[in-house]
Amino acid sequence: MSSWVWIISSILVACATWYFWKNRFIDLKKPGRLLTAGGATGGLNAVLAWVIIAAANLTPYKGTLPIYDLVDGYTSNPQLASLLEQLIVEIADKMICIVLAAVFYVFLSERIKSRRTKKAIRQSRLAQ
Repeated sequence: MSSWVWIISSILVACATWYFWKNRFIDLKKPGRLLTAGGATGGLNAVLAWVIIAAANLTPYKGTLPIYDLVDGYTSNPQLASLLEQLIVEIADKMICIVLAAVFYVFLSERIKSRRTKKAIRQSRLAQ
């Protein structure tokens, strides 16, 4: 199967992130909303990935095979194991990514504010 099909997953994540950003979920001062955004984005992407994997009859990804094997050992149901593996991996991954994006945004915005303040101070000193 072509890797092009995974573009759908990237578009979904980008759209979900934009939606949560626009609706002020991605905010370090509101960790509950931030984790909700990560969980929902991961959950949606997990279901999409599971559908793609099932439709294309793909084998589990080697990097997350231990999680799949563990879940399959409990469920003895390959389809359910695949879905649960996707949910576990994608929710954790997207929560981490969204939190890191929020941290990066705060760092970057503080740095820009600091530069603007320093520039304004220099300009006011020159004007005197």
